[in-house]
Amino acid sequence: MSLILLLLWATVFSVTEVQADSLREPELTLTLEQQELQLKDSIIVAQDHFCRELESRYKDELYLEQQKSANWDSSFAAIKKEYEVCSKALFITSESLLAKEAAVKESSASKAVMGAYFLGGVAVGAFLFYLFF
Repeated sequence: MSLILLLLWATVFSVTEVQADSLREPELTLTLEQQELQLKDSIIVAQDHFCRELESRYKDELYLEQQKSANWDSSFAAIKKEYEVCSKALFITSESLLAKEAAVKESSASKAVMGAYFLGGVAVGAFLFYLFF
């Protein structure tokens, strides 16, 4: 009888063990599926982190380019303003130089005309002197 009990107990224990093993297998596959999902999640998180870093770097580069562009625009505006001021000053200076040259020419022309009148008067006087004396 003890042998029968022992066999019965061994059979029940082995059946329970087999049932436990059969219950553990889906847990193992579930665990493997969970591990696979966790691995995929970690890959997605790593890719997301990489994309966020890349986006951050591109935003920084875009901000720097915008700052450079604004700086270049302000520099261009300053240079354009200085060019306009210098060109106005140059125009005014050239106009005043032309006016001075014209005044010098007028004065030299008026001196020449006055000299010609004087010489003409001397010539007329010499001619009259020659006629009368």
